[in-house]
Amino acid sequence: MRKGLFFLCLVLYAFSVTLTVFVQHIGIQDRLLKIVCTLGILLSFFAVLAMLFLAFSLKGGVESLEQKENPAEKIPSKEKYLEFAARSGLSRRETEIGWLVLNGLSNIQLAETLYISLATVKKHLTHIYEKTETSGRKEFAEKVMAFGF
Repeated sequence: MRKGLFFLCLVLYAFSVTLTVFVQHIGIQDRLLKIVCTLGILLSFFAVLAMLFLAFSLKGGVESLEQKENPAEKIPSKEKYLEFAARSGLSRRETEIGWLVLNGLSNIQLAETLYISLATVKKHLTHIYEKTETSGRKEFAEKVMAFGF
């Protein structure tokens, strides 16, 4: 979406600069066109500011993704997790969802990945938290980590 906004600002900038140059080049003296030209200059200025902001936010987004720690380094092996799930009494589906939660998937991503509704994801998570005696993702992950190492 940010890239789309960036290109929209780029198009607005190009249009306003073209309009301004065209009006000034032919030397039109009409008052209305001069107002339009002034508005074009202002639009160019704001389009450039928006492009700079979007460019830095896009760059920052990429850098933050690169600096983000690999979640695989923070979770135990699949075998250890399966042992934890079995001891906790998790069903096959709850075990699968718990593993994906440990790998950083959001509820929406879980629903899309597993082709189930968001309500079903929430129901499974509630059962997982009850069976593991945890209150949320963070506590669940901490408990799995404590078991895995």
